[in-house]
Amino acid sequence: MPPRVKSPARPVLFIVATALAALVVTAAVSIARLVPGAAEERPTLGVVRIDDLHEGQLEVAAAMVLTLIAAVLWARVRRRPTRRHLMLFMALCMLAVDNLLSALLTASFDSISTNRFATWTATVNGLAGAVLLAAAAWLPDEPLRRLRQTLIRTFVGAAVGFGVMTLLVWTFRDRLPATFETRPEAVGDATFLSDHPSLYLLEILTAGCWAMAAVLFTQVARRSEDELTWWLAAASVLATASSVNYALFPSHFTELLYLGDYFFLLAVSALLVGSVREVGVAEAALVDRALYDERRRIAREMHDGVAQEIAIVSAQAHRIQSHPESTDVGLQRIQESADRAMDEARTAIRQLRGPFDESLAAQIGLTAETIAEREGIRLELDLDESVEVEPDVRLALVRVTRDAVGAAVRQARAGTVRIDLHQDGLTILRISDDVAWTMEIPGANTTMTSIRERLGRINGELAIRSNSDGGTTWEVTVP
Repeated sequence: MPPRVKSPARPVLFIVATALAALVVTAAVSIARLVPGAAEERPTLGVVRIDDLHEGQLEVAAAMVLTLIAAVLWARVRRRPTRRHLMLFMALCMLAVDNLLSALLTASFDSISTNRFATWTATVNGLAGAVLLAAAAWLPDEPLRRLRQTLIRTFVGAAVGFGVMTLLVWTFRDRLPATFETRPEAVGDATFLSDHPSLYLLEILTAGCWAMAAVLFTQVARRSEDELTWWLAAASVLATASSVNYALFPSHFTELLYLGDYFFLLAVSALLVGSVREVGVAEAALVDRALYDERRRIAREMHDGVAQEIAIVSAQAHRIQSHPESTDVGLQRIQESADRAMDEARTAIRQLRGPFDESLAAQIGLTAETIAEREGIRLELDLDESVEVEPDVRLALVRVTRDAVGAAVRQARAGTVRIDLHQDGLTILRISDDVAWTMEIPGANTTMTSIRERLGRINGELAIRSNSDGGTTWEVTVP
């Protein structure tokens, strides 16, 4: 599931306050500009001319931020593929492409308002992105059953739709209306409702889609308590204000920076904050998951190791009480179980004291050294530190090492043990000793059966062969 954290304090109040603030600022600045008889500077209130804005720095920055947010949402799609997450990802991709294309067209034509194709392509793509975002907020959060096929269909559909829209705009570019009769060049030339009515209508439709997304995201966030959704709702409110101001004063078609651009920057900033928070939450979730997995691993080791040996000690003690004549055999088994339990406990303690991301070679070496120090045998290690395996395979190989070395020392009375570990397509672990193993060795059959059962869970195999020097090699292979 997506990471969840405590939502901001009174988030609905925050969304409403954002909407009211945007409305008040828009109304106040608009009224101040329209009231006659005021200061001469009032018609230029809030309007800034940036000489190099035609190079599209604003759109490029927005495209970069939107691409980052799309990447964050793609991580959600991979982690929990649902219809809403996939549509959100596609919406952010469309908005990123729209801003990047606007920057390229602005640089190509000095201003997108000087070219009808550029003007209408930017406007239509912006509307398409807002429609996709509203659809994402409306879609149920249902899991995708066939992720690969759905992804392919979605990407192909989006690419075809984008291509068709662009082709239509290109085909009818000479019939489409121009943005302005006279494009505003200076701050004093800026006037309200100065673009073509059809563009004004498209901006209003875009604002309506953003507003719908804001309402739906707020409802979703209240149910799910998902922080990123709250930030999406806040950004949608600001984008609604931006589109309304673009309709009132089309500054994104000029080199003038005005309220629509300010609100657009705030909307992108809100999305950026939300994505940064999402990354932080995801990292915290990964740490928690790693700690949880480590706790489970330790619990499994304690259950399969120390707990089992203590159970054997208890069973043998009860057997001695019931059958005094079996005292010698029972005490021997109690001693063996106690030694194995001690090895298990010492290994676990060393692992807990060691680094969290210790390699498989280090863990195998630590396990073998624990037994060698206790029993006083000679140990030779040739372990490849670069070998990497899955956690389940790692745990199984460490326990196989413990069982095999312990059996060689306690049951076969080996004096020297050599361990080799390397990876060449297969992961190969060899444990060699200086004793010829036979089934007559007490406990030999039980040890081999236990190791084979453990390897069977990870599709591993065990082969035992005699060496020319009279010793025995246990070879474990794991795909």
